Amino acid sequence: MESMLVDCSDSAPYQYGQIHAQWGDRDTALAWLENAVKIRDPGILQSADDHLLIPLRQEPRFQQILRDVGHL
Repeated sequence: MESMLVDCSDSAPYQYGQIHAQWGDRDTALAWLENAVKIRDPGILQSADDHLLIPLRQEPRFQQILRDVGHL
């Protein structure tokens, strides 16, 4: 993860969100996904169907992210 942060800097917030969701770190995952919405990361468009984000599906913040990108 450290090398990814160095190599990609802040250009991959959606992918960081996926990683943290899989690690069970919901708050950090949601923060990265909110940042992905903010900077219009194209990956966020697949969030509704992304199996790596299943651990976040019931979170109110994730539901808001889906609304923000037009999935709900």
